[in-house]
Amino acid sequence: WNQSFIINSENKSFVAIFDFLRNQWNLPKIKVLSDSKLKFIQKISRISRFFGGKYMSKASYGALTGKENYSNEKIKKEIGIEFIPIEESLKFHSKRFLNLKL
Repeated sequence: WNQSFIINSENKSFVAIFDFLRNQWNLPKIKVLSDSKLKFIQKISRISRFFGGKYMSKASYGALTGKENYSNEKIKKEIGIEFIPIEESLKFHSKRFLNLKL
């Protein structure tokens, strides 16, 4: 009791997931900005914030540029199951989403 678990089947970046989905939907790959460009945007957005506009926080910048790795070994040992791969899940749900859109 009172334990925390992280449920994931594998560590994938947002870029890898969005590229996979865009490939499934026959869309071009996303454009990835370099860390230096994102840092520049963050600094410029501070000026925008001064005038009441939107801005990029340090947390947002960290989420965009950082890479976190999580392990699901604890939950797999506890409940004794294997998770389906992310790509398999994305294929299934993107197919259902496309059917709903039609």
